[in-house]
Amino acid sequence: IAKAGGLNNWAYVKGARLVRQMNAEERARLQSTVKILNSAKDSINVANIDMSSSYTVGIDLQTAISNPGSDADLILRAGDNLIIPEYISTVKISGNVMYPNTVTYNDDMTVSDYVTQAGGYGFRSKKSKAYVVYMNGTVAKARKLSKNVVEPGCEIVIPQKREKKANLANILSISTTAASLAT
Repeated sequence: IAKAGGLNNWAYVKGARLVRQMNAEERARLQSTVKILNSAKDSINVANIDMSSSYTVGIDLQTAISNPGSDADLILRAGDNLIIPEYISTVKISGNVMYPNTVTYNDDMTVSDYVTQAGGYGFRSKKSKAYVVYMNGTVAKARKLSKNVVEPGCEIVIPQKREKKANLANILSISTTAASLAT
């Protein structure tokens, strides 16, 4: 940052993120993990794994600048892109809400207040599994009444419960059990 002339007045240091290119070792580790997941009968959906050649590293640039040489001060590699965005005074609410929306940031509001500005929770929303994605690439769990979790430029995501499908086997087993109990 010093070699680039420092930060300007519009830099939002809390939103800084590092986009790193995978090296050969990381690519091989990812491919072996995918191979293991393909062979295993697990609940992880392999199709959802990001197979691109780059990934985001969640960083704390404020700590790195104030404490040079600390663990927060990452060593850059060839091909790394350090992205420092401008301050964004909005919060995006997405997922299973009535009307996904982007609203103005207010430090007095809770997660539940932001969801209310998106029309409230959807019918099948997993309220206890809500999370916040920050501009720097990190993620945190979002409790309904917490204020300190939401920051400018972040996104609140409300996941959706899986739809339970009544298949023929379940219906037959329930009806057979009911008939047995009735007799």
